[in-house]
Amino acid sequence: MQDLQILDAGAHVFLEMQFRNDGLRKVGTIFINGIPTYIDTFDDRFDADVTDFVTDGRNVLRILANVPFDVVNMNVVLG
Repeated sequence: MQDLQILDAGAHVFLEMQFRNDGLRKVGTIFINGIPTYIDTFDDRFDADVTDFVTDGRNVLRILANVPFDVVNMNVVLG
């Protein structure tokens, strides 16, 4: 089954980010195909449903940090 067919069938796309567990505030904007999603957390994880922002084919993800923070792991999950 094609990815977009899976989405049409009700699946979602999730962005999962893990930061260094330093207790500091993480503030910034993630642009997915130019559409902003905002981060403002002290946690070491950030999860967002980005289903509405993805397209068939190539997708672009850009992180613009307002304060320095380390991304330890990042996954885009279809499920």
